[in-house]
Amino acid sequence: MAELTLPEAKYHFQTLAPQIKALTGIEPDLGSLDVRLIKREEYWEQAVEPGMRFLGIDTIPRSEKARGTIAMLNRIQSKEICGMYEPRLKQYFFVPENLTDINEDGLAVVIGHELTHGTQFLATPEFCSVLQEMTKLTIGDYYFERDQAEVPGATACLEEMMTLIEGYAVFYQDALHQLYYMNAEFKPNNEFSISSPALDYNGLIERIPGFKEFIDLMEKPSPGPEDYKNLLEKLPSPEELDNILENTPALKELNNLMEKSPELKDYKELLEEFPSLMERDEGFQARPRGDKMDQYKIGAQIMAEAFNRGGPEATLALFQDSCDRAKVFIESYKLAQANRSQRISDALKRAGIRAP
Repeated sequence: MAELTLPEAKYHFQTLAPQIKALTGIEPDLGSLDVRLIKREEYWEQAVEPGMRFLGIDTIPRSEKARGTIAMLNRIQSKEICGMYEPRLKQYFFVPENLTDINEDGLAVVIGHELTHGTQFLATPEFCSVLQEMTKLTIGDYYFERDQAEVPGATACLEEMMTLIEGYAVFYQDALHQLYYMNAEFKPNNEFSISSPALDYNGLIERIPGFKEFIDLMEKPSPGPEDYKNLLEKLPSPEELDNILENTPALKELNNLMEKSPELKDYKELLEEFPSLMERDEGFQARPRGDKMDQYKIGAQIMAEAFNRGGPEATLALFQDSCDRAKVFIESYKLAQANRSQRISDALKRAGIRAP
């Protein structure tokens, strides 16, 4: 289909609203609907950075790695984003370039997923507020040094909250698919899902460093940046590959197959431009997307079990339970910080030093 237009997106929101209400029991707020269509290269500036700034998080890139992280978001991760809801600013984002291989029913399901996010946050304002506090604790004051500033234990708490958020949207997205949009079709954006040419695999896995990782990557529906990083680190240099595969007909086919992946090419160029991205860390770019999808499926299963027990109200009750646990964590952290400050102040007094 042709790229999504703003009038078409708003039409789907109007059509989906009564369906979402019937499923969730929540009336979606379309009175202040803010829908934005962005290009892949605008992902950081339009969809990510404003929400971080809203939380008071510094987003100014002051290093090569910080600039590389932004480039990775715009050039790699943006290809995996169909839609996104920003609860802090109440904005819906869609990337039309990533929706061209989805039919009309599929597009409705994608938009319905994001509208479900909007209705969930509308119905759980306290959860939304606590989520913001937990996000700030996890990231710290500077976006590009989140692994250094993170409060121990905050990530696990935030992941629990995110599992419920995405699980809720996936559960009702599946309901939309089954009840209203049975003909929905989705095709992955990445090129590794194409049918591979006939290759002589006999002995290649043992002989070529990185070949097994390459085959595994082809079979992943949505490879993440860490997958590309792992592959690039294991692949031999062109000279080494020539030596290994001299007179091997499969070499040309293998190279042709690799050339069909724009993501791999983009990532290779990205690492050449920002070599510091090769450094291992526990930041967001080190998480393969597959792990997140498994996490969200677990969340959807939790929601399904709750729905079977008590309908839409039971699914919303899970957010209150998670919110209460997060509040206990935050209060414990604040108390520990206050006690630490008091101990430092007492030590300074005993030493005869006036606190600044």
